Amino acid sequence: MKQNPRAAHIARLQAILEILGYGGWGGQKRFAEEIEMEPNNFNKICKGYPLSMPCARAIRKRFKISLDFLVYGDGTALPHRLERELRQWEREKGRRIFDTED
Repeated sequence: MKQNPRAAHIARLQAILEILGYGGWGGQKRFAEEIEMEPNNFNKICKGYPLSMPCARAIRKRFKISLDFLVYGDGTALPHRLERELRQWEREKGRRIFDTED
């Protein structure tokens, strides 16, 4: 599989980690463990390898974040509060996470 360091899912994952309290040192590893994924594999996804369906499903199962958002940036099915926080993150960081495709 080919790595794309500008893949849209990278910013979405970064936003999710920060909003859910997994930002900062060690957060990515804790998040990977929380979704029962090998930290090294999750790290590869965060660096641009394709978002795997097992990873996306694990995030959906644990945090109720829709696959449509994770894969396509479609916030329609997100809980209102989470969508609001993610849109705020998008504005503050200047990185588009909604309605984008990988």
